[in-house]
Amino acid sequence: MTSTTTGRELEYREVPLEQLTPHAQNPRGPFTRESVEDLADSIGAQGVVTPLLVRPMGSIYQVVAGHRRLVAASRRTRGART
Repeated sequence: MTSTTTGRELEYREVPLEQLTPHAQNPRGPFTRESVEDLADSIGAQGVVTPLLVRPMGSIYQVVAGHRRLVAASRRTRGART
């Protein structure tokens, strides 16, 4: 069995949406408006069930996993349904 040490501890924390930025090379690619709206409705009813994976980049955090959740949560927070 092997193990990898990153030198960093993993932790859960709440981060304001304004401090999150998407990764420029999101491997998932574009997503549909309908899928974002459905997820925004789910977030409104249940909150974000699966946390985003982010990494620090100076004073902000880059989203490594959870791009669609970020967009849906942003829309939900702003109340935008466009």
